[in-house]
Amino acid sequence: MADRSLYEQVCQAYERISDCVRCTPLERSYPLQAGTSNQVFIKLESEQLTGSFKIRGAFNKFKLLKERATASGQDVKVITASTGNHAMACTVAMKTLQISGRIFVPNDASQAKLKMVTAMGGSVEHHGDDCCETEKRARQEALDSGATYISPYNDLEIAAGQGTIGYEIFKQLPEVDVVLACVGGGGLIGGISAYLKVAKPSIKIIGCSPANSAAMHYSIQAGKVIDIENKETLSDGSAGSIEEDTVTFDVCRRNVDEWQLVSEEEIADAIYFMMEQHHKIIEGSAGVAIAAYLKMKERLNNKNVVIVACGCNINMSIINDIIISKCNSRKS
Repeated sequence: MADRSLYEQVCQAYERISDCVRCTPLERSYPLQAGTSNQVFIKLESEQLTGSFKIRGAFNKFKLLKERATASGQDVKVITASTGNHAMACTVAMKTLQISGRIFVPNDASQAKLKMVTAMGGSVEHHGDDCCETEKRARQEALDSGATYISPYNDLEIAAGQGTIGYEIFKQLPEVDVVLACVGGGGLIGGISAYLKVAKPSIKIIGCSPANSAAMHYSIQAGKVIDIENKETLSDGSAGSIEEDTVTFDVCRRNVDEWQLVSEEEIADAIYFMMEQHHKIIEGSAGVAIAAYLKMKERLNNKNVVIVACGCNINMSIINDIIISKCNSRKS
């Protein structure tokens, strides 16, 4: 069953936010399609404002809140939770639209992302060792203060904003057959898939996750949201548990055709591949989708494939470690 309502929300979101975000390039990857019968393209959300797709959902949500508040004569006050990319997106959207808010992050949030939040004029409050703990604290703070809580994924208006990537993909490559994207809470792939499954029902959507932290992957297998052990991963942007009532679960269950897990080594190889072959920096969550394609490319025959590179915000120390490791392995 197609998500017609969410599809329509994506169309409306595109009109609403198109003056606030970039239409990112869809770049052909000759290195990725080499030796296959596929045509492979990378959707470079890594070159989006704030270095991540998250700005799309943030602007869609905050613009809607602003419109409703203006109509009712009330001020907008928000509280949100993030592992980093959503925090940057919210900071920019709040400053642009003159909305006040607070941002909670887990204790292990990426330092590179938090430095960017500060550079953008924002500030964060730390709580919890897992994104789910952080989200629960933020929700409670919103309830106690009367502010509106903004989930980084458990919100169809956020997912509709992220779904504008699917709108652009179809506009840039109507003949697309397969789309791969990283899955954390499911807002990204939920929005993209809801749009594309209506625009082109034959399209195949592949959800990609790090084996070390794949809450949605295993929840879909179980038929309900379950709590899993989350291990450390290079894909910090997708890591952690998901809320039991997340609206993205059913969207993913309906629209994602296949799921693929990748190892930490495969993610690191994908990050290095993008530096070496495309001269571009991507973060771990973007590397997940690249790694998934490399793992399954032999099964995709004569397809027009789009891989969503969802962000570029990565600690320099991680890049340094990956380069040193790769150079050492080549010497040995």
